[in-house]
Amino acid sequence: MKILICTVFDVHIPCAGLNRLTKMAKALELYGIESIIVLGSGPNDMKGKAWKYHQDQKYILYDKSLFSSRGHCNAMRIARTAAKFYKSHLNEIIQKVNIKGVIVYSPQYQLISPILNVCKKNEVFIVANCGENFSLSFKFLLNGVIYQQFMFRKFQMKKLDGAIVDSSRWLVETKNANIPATIIPGFLEKNKFFK
Repeated sequence: MKILICTVFDVHIPCAGLNRLTKMAKALELYGIESIIVLGSGPNDMKGKAWKYHQDQKYILYDKSLFSSRGHCNAMRIARTAAKFYKSHLNEIIQKVNIKGVIVYSPQYQLISPILNVCKKNEVFIVANCGENFSLSFKFLLNGVIYQQFMFRKFQMKKLDGAIVDSSRWLVETKNANIPATIIPGFLEKNKFFK
C-alpha cells in the first residue's frame, strides 16, 4: 500500500518535523506501507514541471515558484503556497501514483481544505499528524497560527479518518472530535541509542 505524506517543508532545509516524518516512513515500511513524502523542490531545477516523483528516494518534489502566494507572515505564505499546489495537483498524484491514503503533517485550516476535498472525492483515507499544539501567545496570535489551528479543530478535524498525535493535549482534541487517534511521541531508529 502506498500513502502520501503531505507537508509544507522544503527538501533542502533540515527540520525536526521532516526528521520525524522520515523516521515514521521507515517505521511504516516494516508493515508493508510505502510512504511518499511531498516536499518543496528548493533549489532543485524542476525544468518547468509542477511536480516530480523520485521513486528511489520516496518523495515527490513540487516547484514552489509555480504556486507562490502572499501571506502576512512567512508561515502563512508557505502554507498557502503548499495548499495551492495540493489543490491543483493532489488529485493527479493520487491517481498516477496509486495512493490509498494521505497523512497531513501539522494541519492548518488553509492547508487541510484542498487536501480533505480531494481525498474525499477519491475515497482515500486522510489522517492528520498533529505536530505542535500552539499555546496562546502574542506571536502566534499575530501570525495567524492560533486562528488556523482553531479553524482546523472546529471545522475539519471531525471529517478526518484519524489522527497521529504526540501530546495529550491533541489526544483530548481528537476525543472531542470523535475520531480515532494514537499517541506517538516519537519514532526510534534501529541501532540508535539515546540516554
